[in-house]
Amino acid sequence: MIRVENGLAPKWADEPPVLLAVRELRAELPRLFANSVSVRIVLEMDRPAKDWKFAKDRIAWRSNGPDCIRIRGNHPRAVLFAAYAFLERCGLRWLFPGEAGKQYPAVPGKSAPKGRFSSKAAFVHRGVATEGAFRGPELVEFIEWMARQRLNHVFLQFESSRIFYRRADAAVSEADVRRWDLDAERAIRERGLIYEKVGHDWLNKTFKFGVTHFHDRRTPTRAQAGILAELGGRRDFFNGKPMFSQVCLSAVGARAKLKKYFLRYCRAHPEIDTIAFWLGDGINNWCECLRCRRSSPSDQYVELVNELSEALHRINPRLKLEAICYTNFLEAPRRARLRNRRGNVVFAFAP
Repeated sequence: MIRVENGLAPKWADEPPVLLAVRELRAELPRLFANSVSVRIVLEMDRPAKDWKFAKDRIAWRSNGPDCIRIRGNHPRAVLFAAYAFLERCGLRWLFPGEAGKQYPAVPGKSAPKGRFSSKAAFVHRGVATEGAFRGPELVEFIEWMARQRLNHVFLQFESSRIFYRRADAAVSEADVRRWDLDAERAIRERGLIYEKVGHDWLNKTFKFGVTHFHDRRTPTRAQAGILAELGGRRDFFNGKPMFSQVCLSAVGARAKLKKYFLRYCRAHPEIDTIAFWLGDGINNWCECLRCRRSSPSDQYVELVNELSEALHRINPRLKLEAICYTNFLEAPRRARLRNRRGNVVFAFAP
């Protein structure tokens, strides 16, 4: 007989990752041991840090006598990861996402594993940013697989994964898009994973470029042309593609409008843990107007990140702001310095 007990304090016993750990152990252990095996599994947890989502995962399990296993983590997500580590020790493998990717031992175990195991993650962030083409059910299966591999960070690019869904199925409905987005968010929350959003979509949404596919081509309206980066004396979408275009941060009202949209979105989405503030994609597309040439792209970007960091802290102190070292911003700023007074800025290095 196999028993799984939730030994956590009442405050933490009903956290979604802990409840999922109980369900996963109860579902999988009977398939891993012979019917004659009697084992008691007890879930335990250290007192977690206040902002445990961004704590390094520490997991452990140990045999406590002939028929008792204690599984432990330093916060709710780590308890789930420790349960997966124990299932792995019992012979279960998740070779790829989905039920077909599960591999069980050819011969069920005749006794519970002996000894002990412990591990501490080397990095806070271990995850994946969505790209390519996929449907909603495939995305959920991938999130499930990530947690089983102890990957703790999911970055769903853009405000919606619509762009990626439509690469897999051009006819997908808006109702399915919304449902699949919600299913993915639910899977992330249930596992206590770090949830990151947006990235390159801010200019598109703030200035209403109307892009629904990454490589969409557009001709700017007169109002849009007024705020687009000046290149070779012209203000236009870069190679006709809004997602690869920058705006002129010196243009009257452009900076304020961008900040307003960004903060309004963050206020409306408290479920997000990290918000990626990236500007347009591509390189060599930065504004060349006289005012923008007074500062490097990195200087202008860092100044804007500093402003948003302060404003974001007032809206949601636990939300992290991700800035990116990428293309136009790989060169260090000449004058501006990242202040990060609130400790809420993280950097993505993407050379």
